[in-house]
Amino acid sequence: VKITSRDLRDGPYVVSEPHTELVLAEDITVNFGEPPEKVSPHHLGFFAAIVVGASHCVINLNGRTLRMHPNFRNRQRFFSLISLDVTPFPPGHVGFTTTPVAPSDVTIRDGTLGLTSHFCVHASTLREGRIFITDVRMDDFEVGAVSLSGASDVFVRRCRIGSATPPTTSS
Repeated sequence: VKITSRDLRDGPYVVSEPHTELVLAEDITVNFGEPPEKVSPHHLGFFAAIVVGASHCVINLNGRTLRMHPNFRNRQRFFSLISLDVTPFPPGHVGFTTTPVAPSDVTIRDGTLGLTSHFCVHASTLREGRIFITDVRMDDFEVGAVSLSGASDVFVRRCRIGSATPPTTSS
């Protein structure tokens, strides 16, 4: 599935079918508005640009860059460019009630993950399975490049992890 800025105009792109490969067709800078409903998992705003809710998926950055718009970064303080689940936290944490999917066998490759107010890649609900990140440059994150909780096999190969960017807001 080739994705463009148009596919991320109104909210995150959600991968819900297993054995899906997303291919960025252009550089994408996300600048989401408010979610239509402030319910879990979006009660704190949109939490990711690409949400992986299925196993055996590939996110092929295709030599392109995925990043937040600076204005959106200032508005949405909890955001990851790629979330490896349909919810950033399990039910009962910070008001989240959405049931996790905990995908496995996910590959992220070949491009740049740029400006983000939190993580480039985030998952806190993983239980098992492989996560493979290769040939990815990660820059301009405020909290961390990769944060994965519960993964059993994580491979990070030929990646360049740059420096963190300090927040520009007063929060």
